[in-house]
Amino acid sequence: MKTKYLYLFAIAILFFGCLLQNQREGYLFVINNTNSIITFSIDNTAEQELSVGDTSDIFAISINKSKDYARISAIGEWLNNFIVNTPILEGDTVIYNINSQISGGFLRIKNNTPGSIGYELNNQTREYLNRSTDRLYTFPLDSMEILTLPLRIGPSDYIDLFSTTIIVTGGDTLDYNVEPEYGWGFAKVVNMTDTEIWTEMWGPKTTGMAVGYFLGAGDTGPQHQYLVKYSGSSVSQYISSDWVSINTSYILRPEEYKIFNIEPNKANISLINLSVDSMDCTIENNDTRYFVGNDSIDNKYFVDGDVVVSSAGRYKFLESENMVWLPGSTYRYELVPDACEIQLNNLHPNRAIYYVYISLSTAAIWGDDQLGDDILYPQEGYVWKADGDVIWDIRVEAGDPHDDSTLYVYEFRDTEDCTSDITWIYDFPTIFTLVADSAFASSKITGPVNNTMKANSLNKVFDTNLKPARVEKIRKVDAGKAGLKALKK
Repeated sequence: MKTKYLYLFAIAILFFGCLLQNQREGYLFVINNTNSIITFSIDNTAEQELSVGDTSDIFAISINKSKDYARISAIGEWLNNFIVNTPILEGDTVIYNINSQISGGFLRIKNNTPGSIGYELNNQTREYLNRSTDRLYTFPLDSMEILTLPLRIGPSDYIDLFSTTIIVTGGDTLDYNVEPEYGWGFAKVVNMTDTEIWTEMWGPKTTGMAVGYFLGAGDTGPQHQYLVKYSGSSVSQYISSDWVSINTSYILRPEEYKIFNIEPNKANISLINLSVDSMDCTIENNDTRYFVGNDSIDNKYFVDGDVVVSSAGRYKFLESENMVWLPGSTYRYELVPDACEIQLNNLHPNRAIYYVYISLSTAAIWGDDQLGDDILYPQEGYVWKADGDVIWDIRVEAGDPHDDSTLYVYEFRDTEDCTSDITWIYDFPTIFTLVADSAFASSKITGPVNNTMKANSLNKVFDTNLKPARVEKIRKVDAGKAGLKALKK
């Protein structure tokens, strides 16, 4: 009986020995080197998922004389019908790398702004990048295959909201750099005047600064910083004091440091009207000032060292002159009358005045008619503005107010100056002398005879360098009425 059991035990050992000789083992790891999750199977076993870059668990692979390999099958975005038989020897461990079969295209988004940004790529969930960081995207593309992706970025402190389109090509890497549209620019004010100034500065995205403040004489204001565009942003500035007035704007760019040295741009000017009547005065780049007689105005005016001053009045011709007026200084400017008024009153009971000639006594001719289309009927007067402080002669041609009436010539030769700042009254015919009949007069039909020689002019020495006389028509008046200050000739 014992011999029988030993026989059976020997047969079993022989059977298992043969079995072990035919059923040997090797070992296998799988690594996912593609750019997406894969699903794989070993020798048609159950499928498993493997993330990007991960390594699978170890697989024991049975091998024998008819099978000394492991069959690996896998599917994924970067794979194309992946099936492979990898050899395995008894007791060996094989590490198998599953690599991408599709070449792929790559997109790298880099944030070059000083702050974080948010973006949406291909209409997916919004993502964020901190400053100076990037993110790489891979897409399963064959060589030269093109993929178009919408990209929406911002807004943030340093960029506005914008949208664009990205084109990724298989086999290439596209670097998309998000550059800042905004950066910090800086400005400050230095008060170079002798008085306190009020300062206001404002611009885009000002941080931590009061808009307006007082700045003492000689002081430097705090540094303002503004988040401005690289193309340039407008920053406004308003500065005011007795001697300064600035209301302007300037362009500021990132990393610019502007220092504004504020100096006076006004002068203190006293405008003195020395006339008995009204005046007006305009200082270049300032409003016109109006004066009554003997008035004065003391004020600050914009000046730049070369200032055009224009003034005029009842007894002053319009005159402009250049004055050397510097900011921060004080000046006195006198508005001096240089004209008088000549008022001719027609007191004749029945004759009208058709032509009037007003000529300097130093002139050899009477010049042109000064009445023009007007006619002075009895009890009417006319006023001219004329140079003052000179002697004027007046010639009148008058006649009955009928179309065919004769004209008679009257003259008044003065011997005294017509002082400026006065209205001088010439009553016709009271002070005039009848000097010629109709043969020497002008015609009502053909008009005035201008530039007639004065009587006895051939025997008189005249001023050969005579300054052109200034005579301006002003207005018709009632005879007998005059201005604030009038004298009769």
